[in-house]
Amino acid sequence: MEAILKSLMVRYRWVAYLGLGLAMTSFLATLFGARARATYLAADKVTRETAAAGSSLIDANARAESISAWTPAIAFLGLGLLLVAIVMALGLIHNNLRESGAVVMARWPSRLNFGVPSESLVAWLFPLTALIGLLALLAASVWAFSLIPSVTSYWNHSITYELEPAKPGSVLLDQLGRIQGTLYWIALLRFLGLGLLFASIAMALVLVIRTLQFQEVALLVFLKTRLR
Repeated sequence: MEAILKSLMVRYRWVAYLGLGLAMTSFLATLFGARARATYLAADKVTRETAAAGSSLIDANARAESISAWTPAIAFLGLGLLLVAIVMALGLIHNNLRESGAVVMARWPSRLNFGVPSESLVAWLFPLTALIGLLALLAASVWAFSLIPSVTSYWNHSITYELEPAKPGSVLLDQLGRIQGTLYWIALLRFLGLGLLFASIAMALVLVIRTLQFQEVALLVFLKTRLR
């Protein structure tokens, strides 16, 4: 397992590139959605709300609403991958510090060889926490994509003649309730994923600091012994 983690950590650059690509995709899609929204809002209020299903105004509004439903999730997934790349880079730094420290101290007298610090539970927790956080963001993105047909279908109706007169228990209001409820859970998953990733970064930093502190103590003891 440790060998697999080490082989994955060296690929942090590609993970960062993928995250940046997703963030840019979300940005470009948002621009496209803004253009559709501008087309819709260019008409006066009465024209917009009385437009019939299938008209260019309704199509533009449905397109803008569907894009706004999934772009935040993709942006958060891109940000999450960038944070995962940071976690991987910190894990790589931690491993390199341990290995280089062991190589250096192997050349010291045996009585001064402190070896390497023992692996704590945090060393196993931080990659697991990062994985769970990334999976939460991925689940949020997949869930957001699954909403596209429902959002497009709902907003492909006349506001004045179909959406506003909809009565409790109607198909349209049930559809709206499912959309809004799903968006709430998607937002919850996004922030849960980011929170776990930031926690993973904090744990990785703790490991790096502990390793540096261990090596600092070992070096000070070595220098004091040699300078007597």
